Amino acid sequence: MSINIRSLLCSVTLLLAVVAMPGFAAAADELGVAVRNAVKRVDASVVRLRVIGGEQSIDGDKVTSLVTTGIVISEAGEILTSLFAVQGNPEAVLAEDNAGRRTNAKIVAIDHVRRLVLLKASEGQWVPAEVAPAESVKVGQWSVALGRFYSADSSSLSVGVVSALNRIHGMAIQSDAKISPVNYGGPLINLDGQVMGLLVPLSPGGQGNASSGVEWYDSGIGFAIPMQQALAVADRLRAGKDLKGGRLGVKLLSSGVFASRVVVDRVIPAGPADVGGIRKGDVLLTVNDRVIERMSMLEEAVGSRYAGDTLSFDVKRGDENLKFSVLLSEELPVIKPAYLGLMSVRTAKANEPPGEPETVAKIAPENVIPPDPPANAGDKKEAAARAAATLPALVVVNDSPAAEAGLPARIELIKVNNQSTTRVSELAAALSEIQAGSKVSIEYRVPGEEASKSVEVMAKTQPEEVTHLSTEVLSAINDIGKVAQNADNPDADAAAGEVQVVDNISRRELSYEQRGRAIVYSSRVPTTVLPGIVILLASESESEEQILSRWKLLIDSHNLMVVLPVNPEKSRLTAEDIPLVMTVLKGLAGGAKADTGRIVVVSNREQARLAWQLSFEGPSPVRGIALTDGWISASDLAGTDGSDRSVLMLRSPENSESKALQTGSLESLQKAGFWTPLPASSEPEQNIADWSLLLRAF
Repeated sequence: MSINIRSLLCSVTLLLAVVAMPGFAAAADELGVAVRNAVKRVDASVVRLRVIGGEQSIDGDKVTSLVTTGIVISEAGEILTSLFAVQGNPEAVLAEDNAGRRTNAKIVAIDHVRRLVLLKASEGQWVPAEVAPAESVKVGQWSVALGRFYSADSSSLSVGVVSALNRIHGMAIQSDAKISPVNYGGPLINLDGQVMGLLVPLSPGGQGNASSGVEWYDSGIGFAIPMQQALAVADRLRAGKDLKGGRLGVKLLSSGVFASRVVVDRVIPAGPADVGGIRKGDVLLTVNDRVIERMSMLEEAVGSRYAGDTLSFDVKRGDENLKFSVLLSEELPVIKPAYLGLMSVRTAKANEPPGEPETVAKIAPENVIPPDPPANAGDKKEAAARAAATLPALVVVNDSPAAEAGLPARIELIKVNNQSTTRVSELAAALSEIQAGSKVSIEYRVPGEEASKSVEVMAKTQPEEVTHLSTEVLSAINDIGKVAQNADNPDADAAAGEVQVVDNISRRELSYEQRGRAIVYSSRVPTTVLPGIVILLASESESEEQILSRWKLLIDSHNLMVVLPVNPEKSRLTAEDIPLVMTVLKGLAGGAKADTGRIVVVSNREQARLAWQLSFEGPSPVRGIALTDGWISASDLAGTDGSDRSVLMLRSPENSESKALQTGSLESLQKAGFWTPLPASSEPEQNIADWSLLLRAF
């Protein structure tokens, strides 16, 4: 576990300033007495646990033994702790009782939603903790976080205040006390020595695995599962069955998490919502009798429930008001999207307003195709001309179903299965109905020609290997950049930084003060095609010259920005550097300076966890992860929807154990809906460059 020196210095400075305030010493003495008395009341119920074996890791470094904390909840030796230290089937868990004796503790069952584990000690003397009434926990009251990481005889402590309630899908108390691996599994107590909650690492986005949220430990953001909730969970875990997160199986219209009208855009066939009767186009009014005022309320209702739980819905369908009950499931049926081999290309537009990097839409993001024309578009002839000018310009991928059907390298799409596709919403609707193995009727025209043509394409699943893009395809993409009308140069107002020329490639160095800096390489070839972004997370071990020698040709041919983030210590990036990477992305992709459908991160095994956090644990514009070696841990995938996202594993391990782990990871990713192509060649950079463009193909 690393220590954030930057945050530590700020904390020390603040502490010195507070201590200097008049009257602080007396108040501190009074608080200190109250804290010590509270700790004494609960200390006998706070136990030290030693976990041997498993899959624990800190900052990407695997550890085989870990000390953690637990809370006694019964005289029979039942102990609740955090899942953080008990991952991956540990060989043994040892608990130290009130008399200091070590005894074996059996894992009874695990709650994967609230990240709790119920243990049962084989023998020993145990004193259950006193639990605070739920209604007594208030924002602003003192809170003390306790842990037994360092000593079995006494608890380490950190004092703060309760800063929020009902966080993380309504499941957590938030405190600004220091909550970290030092006290995970321990209690958050009040000044009466009563346990308010059990300390766990949780990501503010509510996603991830048992280690998610560790990166927040020194930020004043820490979480505890309310103890009354934890005891209710323990009642269910006593049956010996793990609790897994429940899945609903719908996709909602992408109108923002705070949109007041929550509309179902797609129902996963044979999924829980489909079986329960919910259909595409339904407006969700209530869930469990609670009015759904925004999308985030539905996410909260589902995110806090378990597989096997039932949710009731009031739904508006046309003029009817209907009621449905949906039984949540642990997994959803695997739906493999159909693949035609048509690639969209995003170009810069004149006078495009600046904005934040958008996250990728579920099926066909609006940045793929020119926006819908205004409703009052003038007379029919003018409207038709405008529609013709905004037909989606697509490139046909070589060796794809569309290419096999005889389509030329560039087309303008008019209809799919007789549905008009001259508007964004029309294309999205047409694509959502296509299934692999079905024949798709496409009406198109060749750019520069007036006559339309039709062809049938047999839809397939996404390719199992990265398609090595032909010179003809790359030329077609560049041609779109040359002919786009009224467009600005995408680099004209790019992120600040003095431009140097190295090997005929533009080099900029961007500074972000205390967060660090970034080296950005980009093409000098004039084009209106917006560049993709490739972020190299593990660049600290190589020189810039070595990196550029492998990427310079691809930066031009595939129109890429290659980014090297550098933290102030010039060391390996960790979770502490996520703000640096996100700030770099905001600067490069904000204001339509880059193609947000082509943002990928490249990582090695040691930083696979960091890559996952950046990409898929919360809102992020990142579309995919390329791993130069290693795999994604299956435990990271809990509850993740991989549709429209991808993971590329570039190297197969040599030893049988690692190969089995990678195979299991691929299977888990595919079940979650990720596209997981294999490399087509032994050149990692070529595979990544082609793959980044294929993320725009459907």
